[in-house]
Parts: sequence; structure tokens; C-alpha cells
Amino acid sequence: MTNSHLAIQLPEIVSHILWHLAPYNHPEPKQPNVIHRNKRHLIPCLLTNRLWHECALRHLWRHLIFEDTQADTSAFHHFASVVSNQSIPRPPVRASLSSSTLSSLSVSSSSSSPSTCASPCTVPSKSTPILPTAIEASVDPSPPSSSSSPSLDLYRRSLRSLTLRRIKEKGIHESLVAVAPEVQYLERLEIYICDHVTNATLTPFFTQPLPHLTHVSLAGCHQVSDASILALAHHVPGLVHLDLRACGLISDISLTAVAQGCRSLHHLNVGRIREKWRVTSQSIRLIAQHTQVTVLGLAGCEIDDTAIEALAQYRQGALERVSVNNCQGLTNRAIQCLLPSCPNLSVFEMKECRIDAWHIVDALVEKKVSLTMNDHQKHAFQAWSLRYGKSSIITAPVK
Repeated sequence: MTNSHLAIQLPEIVSHILWHLAPYNHPEPKQPNVIHRNKRHLIPCLLTNRLWHECALRHLWRHLIFEDTQADTSAFHHFASVVSNQSIPRPPVRASLSSSTLSSLSVSSSSSSPSTCASPCTVPSKSTPILPTAIEASVDPSPPSSSSSPSLDLYRRSLRSLTLRRIKEKGIHESLVAVAPEVQYLERLEIYICDHVTNATLTPFFTQPLPHLTHVSLAGCHQVSDASILALAHHVPGLVHLDLRACGLISDISLTAVAQGCRSLHHLNVGRIREKWRVTSQSIRLIAQHTQVTVLGLAGCEIDDTAIEALAQYRQGALERVSVNNCQGLTNRAIQCLLPSCPNLSVFEMKECRIDAWHIVDALVEKKVSLTMNDHQKHAFQAWSLRYGKSSIITAPVK
């Protein structure tokens, strides 16, 4: 590389090249590996030179996803040990693409012993084969060094998105608590159906300055309650996306704080099957009044028409998608106020609601609004359509 073109010696150009090899603006939501598969071929870039090594590490660490496998669970504990610079016990690892890919983040770069953490600012030996077996062998089973290093700072600065899905292992709590103080540049935190995530797990994230954090998803984390969301509302005013589906312990108490503290909020989902009474029109009216919400999931909540009227009054043309499935307190008043006030509404989910103003439903269909109904509602609407010579077709919303 001594005679290489000047362009590929500039970090901005190298980063742009890497981005085209593996775009990272939109992490794949269903990717089953720790790092997206389309990033695996970036591993050879770690062995090019110091500049390419550092740029490739930033790229690889930008979005990390851990799934519900033993290998990913072990890999997550290893990740937490590296980032927090402390020893965290982890279960034994099985050889797999997930664990081997994660280990590429700290590929051994010299002839040092296997128990030495790799430095991303050190050029790896070009003789190191880039094979799964070689990468798996570089996983460091020992705790990291006691002192911080430029490589550790690079890891921490690079991480933008951290996702955990369906991890059932109890030790997840300790690892997340250890990671929390070291992710000041985090933009997205997504924890999906992780049974052992509690308020004590999340509070260390939400009680420190996280100026870049905009997206938080805790869907299915049933132990999370108002305490951690109160902290989030107080310390993360720039929040844009909040997903609290199936978090039955969340109530009007913390949602009121979110309404008052997170004025930039655009997406909120508090849909639930149990504990319906905890979320009422009291907090949703404040969400409508004080935030910028355009997408709102209220399935199963104990709201009444006043909540929808507040959305129509305060959000008007900004409102795009609303789910009120199984909201038994709603009547025809709710849908009547949406039609004239929300011209940009594109999705309205109304399964199991006591709404039967079919002339309003027909008007929504004519405006190309995607509606979700149960079979009984569909049959009743179709019967009304035949009676009045209509040919309306209900289209399901695009997920």
C-alpha cells in the first residue's frame, strides 16, 4: 500500500468505500447474526493497513445485533467485557457464524498471546488467514486489560445501535449494566422480549447524558415499569421513537412524563393485551397535545373517544397511522372526528372496536386509508356496501 493512490489514504474516502460495500444506515430488522452478513466480507479490510483497519472497525461496530442463541449470548457477554473493560462471566460458546463474526471485532493483530486484547489501531499481520477457524480462535476468553486504550475508546465511540432479541439468559442484566456507562454515542437501543431486563437494568442507560439517543424499543420486556420510563423522559428529551408494546406495567404516570419531557416524539406504541386499565385517555390526550406524534399504537388500552378527539385536534394533518384494536371504550364519535381532521391518515386499525358508522368507514376506504377489521366487522361493512350499491374494498395495512 506504499504506492497506493492518495484517495484511499483519506479516512473519509475509505469510510465511503466501506459504506458502499455494506451500507449501515438501515440495519436489517430480521438479521439473525451479531453483525449483518453483508459485513462479513469487510473482515479482510482489517488486514490492509492501519487506516483501513480503524475505518473497518468503526463500520463493524456501528450496529450490533444479538439473537436468542447460545453463541450470541456468549458473544454479547464478551462484547460487554470488552466495552466495559471488566471481567464478566459468560456461558461457553459454540462455534457459529455469529460468534466468529463478533470475534472479528478484536482480531489478534500481533504475535502476542491469545489472552491479550487486540488493538484496532495496530495493523494486523497480513499473514493471518481470514477464515472462520482463524477468527474463532481469536476470541479472547480472558478479561480485558485493566487500563483503557485508544482501541477501547474507538469501540465505544463507534457504537451507534445495540439490539438484543429474545435473550433469556439471566446474566444479561449484569452485562447491560456494565455496558451502560460506556455508550455515550448510542442512537438506538432495542431490547425485544428479554425476560430478565428490569428497571435496574435500564436506569443506568437513562440517567446519564445520551444526547444522541432517539430510538428506544423495549417491546415485550414485561418487567419494565414506570420507574425506568420516568428516567428516560427526564434525561432523554430528544427521543423520537418509543416502543413499549406488551410492557403491561407501563401506565399513565410515565406516559404523562414522556408527553411533557419528549416533545420531539414521533412514534409511540403502548399496545397491550393485559393491564389495559393502566393506559387511559388521560395520558394520550397529553401525548397528542405536547408531542409530534404521527404513529400511535394504542391496541388494548382503556381509552375513550376523547383521546382520538385530542389527536384529531392537535395532530390533524400530521397523523399518519393509528392502531386502536380492542379498545372497547371507543364509539363512532372517534372515527367521525378523524375523517375531516386528519387528511394524511394512511392506516387505521380498528379490530374489536364498537364502531359501526359504515358510511364513515366507506369514506376512509375511498381516501385509500388501509383499515384492519375482524371478520364480523368486514361482513357487516360488506353487507352495508351491498345495500347501498357500494364497491368498497378493505385493504390491509402494510407492516
